Amino acid sequence: MTRVKSIQMKKIILPFCILFLFSGNIFADNHSLSFDGVDDYVDIPNVNSLTDFSYLGWFKTVGINQDNASQIIINTRNGMVSFPTENTEVISARKFVTRNGTCPGYRLYGYSVVNQEQWYHFAYTATATGSKLYIDGVLVDETEESFSCQSNYSSSYIGWHGANQSSYFYGLIDEISIWSTSLTQAQAQSYMSTPPTGSESGLVGY
Repeated sequence: MTRVKSIQMKKIILPFCILFLFSGNIFADNHSLSFDGVDDYVDIPNVNSLTDFSYLGWFKTVGINQDNASQIIINTRNGMVSFPTENTEVISARKFVTRNGTCPGYRLYGYSVVNQEQWYHFAYTATATGSKLYIDGVLVDETEESFSCQSNYSSSYIGWHGANQSSYFYGLIDEISIWSTSLTQAQAQSYMSTPPTGSESGLVGY
C-alpha cells in the first residue's frame, strides 16, 4: 500500500474495501492527512445505512477554516462527527435518523471541549436505541432514543460536509475507521493504542 502523508490535491477518491487511511505513528504529523480548511477532503464510497455503527479516529485542529464555518471530521449516510460552529473547541456527533419514515431528522449528541494543536482520539458509537461519544477513551455524553438510521443521504467524506461548499476541516486527521457494530468503551480504548489490522469483525473500512 502506498503511504499517504498529506493531501496534495483538492479531492482524493480512495477504495473503501481495504484501507483508506494511513499507518504509522499518529503523533508524527507527516503520517497523517493534512487539511487546509479551504478545499481539501477525502471522498469515500457511500456507507450504506447501518443499524449499528461506530466511527473512530484521531484529529488535531489548527484554527478556523477559510469560511469561518463548521468543520467536519467525517460525514456519512449514517452520522457525522464535527465542530458544529466556527468554534473549534466544541466537538459534537450526530446520528441521521428518519422519524416515522417520512423525513430525515438530525439529532445532535455530545459535546466535549478540545484545544487546538493537540491530538485527540474520538469514538462515536450508535445503535437504533442510543449513541455515545468518547474523547480519548472517556465517555463525554450519551443519549437514548428509538429512531432508526435514515437510508438516504449524500456520499461520504472525510474533512468536508459534502452538501455545501464550506465546512472544510482545518488540521490533521489520522486512523479513521468505520464499523458496522457499536463498539464498547473497552474496544474504543483498545483501538486508541492498537489500530485495527483489517481482520476485525464488523470493520467496514479503515
